[in-house]
Amino acid sequence: MLIIQGENDVQVSMQQFEDWKSALQGHSDVTFKSYPNVNHILSTYDGLSIGTEYAKPSNVSKAIIDDIAKWVLESE
Repeated sequence: MLIIQGENDVQVSMQQFEDWKSALQGHSDVTFKSYPNVNHILSTYDGLSIGTEYAKPSNVSKAIIDDIAKWVLESE
C-alpha cells in the first residue's frame, strides 16, 4: 500500500497522515510519502491551501509521479 499526503492539504491533515502511520506501524508492505507545498489535488501550491486554488489548472508534480511509478515497479 502506498499512502501519499500533501503537507499543504486543507482536507486531510498531516495529523491524519501520522495517525495512519501509527495504525499501520509494523506493516512492512506500506510506504508513506508526504510532499511539502502540495495540496489535496496533489498540485504544488505555495500559499495556504483553502481549496480555492483547485479551480486553477495544475499538474501533479513529477516527483509524485516518479514516486508512484517507482512504488508500482518495486511492488511487482
